Amino acid sequence: MAKKTQQRKSAARTDRPSRIGEYEAMIVLKPLLPDDVRQAVNDHIKQVLADLDGKIVKTDVWGKRYLAYPIATHKEGYYILYDIDMPTSGVSEFERQLSLKQEALRFLVVKRDNFSTTANTMLADKKDEAGEDTTDEA
Repeated sequence: MAKKTQQRKSAARTDRPSRIGEYEAMIVLKPLLPDDVRQAVNDHIKQVLADLDGKIVKTDVWGKRYLAYPIATHKEGYYILYDIDMPTSGVSEFERQLSLKQEALRFLVVKRDNFSTTANTMLADKKDEAGEDTTDEA
C-alpha cells in the first residue's frame, strides 16, 4: 500500500509544470583563455539554458581577478556573473553541464533573492536624493 502511494506522489510531482526561478551563476574561467574560447563558453551556456527553457537576463563580466587561493596552479581567474531565469528543475542539469567544462575553474549557482535588487534600488534612490549622477558615462 505504501509503495502505491509513493508511486502516485512521484507521478504527481512530474506532472506539475516547473516553476521559473531567478538565479545567479558565478563562473571563474582559466585566466589565459583567448577571447574566442571565452565566447565559445558563453555560447555553450546560452545553448544549455535554451535547452532547459531558461534565459540569461544579464551578464556582468568582472574580468581577470586574483584568487584568494590557488586553484589548479592558477593564481588568477576570469570572473563572469550571470543573472538567469530558468525552471527550478533544470538547475542540477545546468550545474552538471558547467562541471563538464574544462575551461571553468569554479562555478556557483544560487537562487537570487529580492534583497539584492532592493538594496541596489535603495542605493540608487539615496544617490538621487543626494543629487549624484547615477548614469554610467564611458
